[in-house]
Amino acid sequence: MTQSIDRSPGNREHQLLAEEHAVFQALGTDPDATSGWFREHLDSGCPTCRAEFARADQTVAALHHAAPPVAPPPSVRTRLFDRVREDIEGGTSDPAASAPASAPEAGDEAVQVWKRWSPVEGRGLRTVRSGETEWEPTSVEGIYVRALHIDEEKDTVTMLVRMAAGTTYPSHRHAGDEQCFVLDGDLHVGEIVLHSGDFQLAPEESEHGPQSTVGGCTLLIVSSRNDELLPTS
Repeated sequence: MTQSIDRSPGNREHQLLAEEHAVFQALGTDPDATSGWFREHLDSGCPTCRAEFARADQTVAALHHAAPPVAPPPSVRTRLFDRVREDIEGGTSDPAASAPASAPEAGDEAVQVWKRWSPVEGRGLRTVRSGETEWEPTSVEGIYVRALHIDEEKDTVTMLVRMAAGTTYPSHRHAGDEQCFVLDGDLHVGEIVLHSGDFQLAPEESEHGPQSTVGGCTLLIVSSRNDELLPTS
């Protein structure tokens, strides 16, 4: 049912309603949008409300262009689907249960998921297309890996690593040479900061302390499959 509004030119209540609901309509969050009464009122030709809506719509459009959308880290999508799956399967609704997990303990093989990857049979020419292999989450919140190649004879894995903003990979010892090429973003290795296009070689038996990123990064890694996670201090 359409709400009755006194459209008298000097009516203060009319002006306040126009200002309030014009903003909600422009944002698409009008609390009374289900009834549609304000939209019907706009369509009726009220000059006061139409003017307020036009002003609010221009402001919202300007804000949209001033602040381009920022894609959330991949971990957000994972947590969302995990929560939906829990609800469907009758899982817990306790907010604490959905809180981010604490840093993994040393030796947690869920961190190094590539240890359970199987090599592709054959040694011929092989091409991996973009999107052909999936990004797989590790047990470190916000860190994902994508398989490119497993060489069992050389005990090496070639993979992409994606670290969301603010994430940290735990300390580890290299069982073989590790080659790291930064495709985009920033990677902090001790006092060294690597950026897009930078390369670092960590030799066999060397140790890496916690590696972190401020704004997120994507890495191309060639490394041993048997690196050892080190205890946190």
